[in-house]
Amino acid sequence: MKMINRIIQWLSRHMIVVYAFFLVVSIGIGIWLGYHQNIQEEYLTHTQSQTQKPVNLTDRAEFELNHLGEETFLVTGLNKIAMTTDYILSQDIDYQLQGDRYHASLNKVKVFKKESPKQVYKEYDLIKLSQHYSKSAIPNKLHVNLYVNQLDQQLYFAFSYLDVESNDHDEARVVYVNIETGKTYTHSNLFTESLVVSWRKLYFTRKLADYGLVLATSSNGYVALEADFKKEPKLEKLKISKNYPQLEQELREGKSFVITGDQAYSEMVKLLAKEGEEDLYTNLHLSEHETTDGQEHVLKSYQDFLEWYK
Repeated sequence: MKMINRIIQWLSRHMIVVYAFFLVVSIGIGIWLGYHQNIQEEYLTHTQSQTQKPVNLTDRAEFELNHLGEETFLVTGLNKIAMTTDYILSQDIDYQLQGDRYHASLNKVKVFKKESPKQVYKEYDLIKLSQHYSKSAIPNKLHVNLYVNQLDQQLYFAFSYLDVESNDHDEARVVYVNIETGKTYTHSNLFTESLVVSWRKLYFTRKLADYGLVLATSSNGYVALEADFKKEPKLEKLKISKNYPQLEQELREGKSFVITGDQAYSEMVKLLAKEGEEDLYTNLHLSEHETTDGQEHVLKSYQDFLEWYK
């Protein structure tokens, strides 16, 4: 009993020492547990990285183009290609995610002539083209627009790439490629957008929406008619249904009706008119604020629109 009393008295006189002892022990245990937890996490991370399966990033440009006339086509997969008055460009991509970085195994652009869309005319490897400028380059997708070189006045397509090993690896660099020769440039000041057709402001959006249709125009020289994703297309009241009786079903299946050439737009608006109308602009009202002469006009045709709209 005396021994216990002595211990209690000693502890009461040296309480600060006791607290310090237990504090040191607690800190030591915490450090030891943290160290072993960190080792365990490093082991799990290493194990997962060794067993991680590659993730594929694949985009195959599968499309089909059927001739309905000299400048008229039915296209499946229009959003997968770049189409011009003369060429069709498609892109095949296959990347693998290994760890935290993509490794490019395939990125090629195929060029087709419009008159023979199933036969590859030219093929360009974007990985080789971009790695000509940097061995660590990873190319991206094609640009939507085509470009004209001010030096040779020829047509080029463009794509961007990232230099993943450089200090500014998030900055996209652009390469311009001659469609016919494959010659490349990186000086953007040499290029302007290729505007085969410059479209005027479109006024018939509400009309087309009534028929479940959407009209897309491209500066590369084509007009595409597609189904509105919000509504079912209904063509029976329009002239186009008599010229192309199966088109309504084709649009329902996600295909695009495409007209190319300088007169693509004027031809399309004629097909989208009802019986008794000249084109989609017939009976369109322009207010005095919208016309060149400050007068109201009821249009008979698209040509009236070009004449009176300011």
